[in-house]
Amino acid sequence: MPQSHTQRAPKRLLHIALALLATAASQTQAQDAPPPTHFQALRLSTDDTPVRLDGRLDDAVWQRAPRHSHFAQRRPTANGPVPEGVRTEVQVAVDDRALVFAVRAWDTQPPQVLLSRRDGVQADQDHIGIWLDTTGRRDAAVFVKAWAEWTLRQSREAGQRQGEGTLGLEALWRPRADWVFNTTLNPDFAQVEIDAPQARGNRSLAIELPEKRSYFLESADVLGLTAPAFYSRTVADPRWGVRSTWRGAQADATALVLEDRAGALVLRGRPWGTEAWQLSAPSSSVLLRGRWQGEQSMLGLMAGERKVAADQTNRVAGLDGVGRWKGEDDHLQWRWHGLVSENTLQADPQGRTMARPGAPERGARLWAQATHSNPEWFNFAEASWVAPQFVNLQGFSSQAGLWQAKLELNRRLGEHTLPLGAEGLTLYETELHLGVEESRSLRDRRLDEPGGEVIYRALRLGGWLQGPWRTVAWANVGPNQQRARSGGLLHPTPNLQGGIETSPWPWLTRLTATGSWGRQLDSELDRLGSGGWWALEAKTRWGLPGGQSLELDPVFTGLRIGPEAGHAGLQDLGWQVLALWHLDARRSLRAIVQQERSQRGAAGASAGSLSQSQHRSLMWRQRFGPQWHVSLGLQWDASTGQPTRREAFAKLQWDSGL
Repeated sequence: MPQSHTQRAPKRLLHIALALLATAASQTQAQDAPPPTHFQALRLSTDDTPVRLDGRLDDAVWQRAPRHSHFAQRRPTANGPVPEGVRTEVQVAVDDRALVFAVRAWDTQPPQVLLSRRDGVQADQDHIGIWLDTTGRRDAAVFVKAWAEWTLRQSREAGQRQGEGTLGLEALWRPRADWVFNTTLNPDFAQVEIDAPQARGNRSLAIELPEKRSYFLESADVLGLTAPAFYSRTVADPRWGVRSTWRGAQADATALVLEDRAGALVLRGRPWGTEAWQLSAPSSSVLLRGRWQGEQSMLGLMAGERKVAADQTNRVAGLDGVGRWKGEDDHLQWRWHGLVSENTLQADPQGRTMARPGAPERGARLWAQATHSNPEWFNFAEASWVAPQFVNLQGFSSQAGLWQAKLELNRRLGEHTLPLGAEGLTLYETELHLGVEESRSLRDRRLDEPGGEVIYRALRLGGWLQGPWRTVAWANVGPNQQRARSGGLLHPTPNLQGGIETSPWPWLTRLTATGSWGRQLDSELDRLGSGGWWALEAKTRWGLPGGQSLELDPVFTGLRIGPEAGHAGLQDLGWQVLALWHLDARRSLRAIVQQERSQRGAAGASAGSLSQSQHRSLMWRQRFGPQWHVSLGLQWDASTGQPTRREAFAKLQWDSGL
């Protein structure tokens, strides 16, 4: 095998040159010369001096390699010119075994290097990414990687102690550049962060939560569904899983088969809310997905099945597509999907699944969306129709038995400078917004649903702007209307909504605040009250002595509906603080403190109620070389009406490093 012409520098040096390319965040430049059609790489011969991966670009190779500086600015002005002081330059070298990238990214300020979670890097931070197209000649070498983990867990709940030890395995096999197979056996997700509290105005609808488990993030790009036909959060505790993914130049496909232990929560949509069903036995899941992609279009198909028993199955299949048209200034994109389902499950009064008597229920879901943009307008239209009998127990379907329509018109006003300060305040983009939306129920004889009732109606007027410090702000006001249940009143719910996202200082990499104030619908009591909801999230990074760093990420949410006309008020509060202390690149300590509280006041003969949940966890993680990892953790959970649970775990992980 030919010897590689790259050699490793001492471990204390950063391997910067191997992980650089692309956009360098917003630090890129457009040149006057015609841009090249592709990157040109310098081919290294056996006579060339090996490249040292030490973060320095003083090797002889970089004096000969072609320099590339034709990039497009993304923000604040798309495709606009960038000052000379923040330009970017890229070089590429290749030998028989490696691609080596070198990047010079100029900046007007010295870089701040802080240890951070790899998955915690935000688009508003200084970073450089590489995207490689590996589906060309298909002559890549075989790639095999394996992970093994051994977990010991000791827990105490309701006075009962329980200890267990588990062995888990995960493997990845890439026989060639366009194929990858990965499998997992008995995975343990003790290290996965708990979900932060979520703010929501309508408490009857489920909220889609992000996936944080690495196994389910693989092939997310291939799934690329215009419909949430697969929602991995419905898989709670898998025994095993096998997945194969193929990525071609104009097509891709993935297949997933897994078995989940009993107790997983799945979603059944209704017109007026979402039902959560608990699977009463272990279940198996199958998902098949394929896509064909052209220059301006995409056509895909999918099929999935969730089976609890021979007489308890849920199947979904369908087609989806994307089309694009581009004129001189106008851009048009349309997306659509059509799904059908067959279901033989239902839930008992306790919410546990059981076989559905009689014939299977069959339903369909149709959805379409169109987006139009040009320098003066950004417009958006969407329509959907979901039959009452449509059920997808391995997807996210918060509502069924309704039709919805939405139209949004945004008039772009361009850049403006406000007379604030000595130099004025520049708003890079400003827009005026008009939105209308309506949803109505469909007739369902089985549930005595008459159909045709307005569920939600909205008219929104507002604006959007983008300013300095990567700031985006928006506000809407409108005379909305909502109905909580079939046969109930259509309540007027006028309110003001707004939000802001900014990165004002190096230590505060992101600050996001959203909220609403006005007349709020208490869906549980089908009544109105004055109040609102709000959410505040911050991500901070602090440099500490000795090369250490601290990440501190607080989240606060709240909902308040005041008492009115003899009805009790409602108040929800939730907060989470995640702290991650990086002692060095090998050792870290993570702490999470979270609390949620929901309180309804007393009114008349009705007594008040209070429910709370609390979470505390602490985890130490240390790497012993590139292959061995050790995690030690403590966790404490308590909630109203449930026994307190205390848990300690130790996890040993091995990475093949192949």
